[in-house]
Amino acid sequence: MQQEKSSSTLWGDEITKVKNGSKILIKNGYTNTFKNEVSLGKGKYGELIVKEY
Repeated sequence: MQQEKSSSTLWGDEITKVKNGSKILIKNGYTNTFKNEVSLGKGKYGELIVKEY
């Protein structure tokens, strides 16, 4: 399995669930590209699961 780094914006109680370097799983999320940088979003109906804190 190949792992890549990306950025994501956290809101509300999600901020305390993860720390820099945490491994997370996002279900029903989306990606966006801006200035050749990919970001990952959970969206309104997505789910964030912390796999490794």
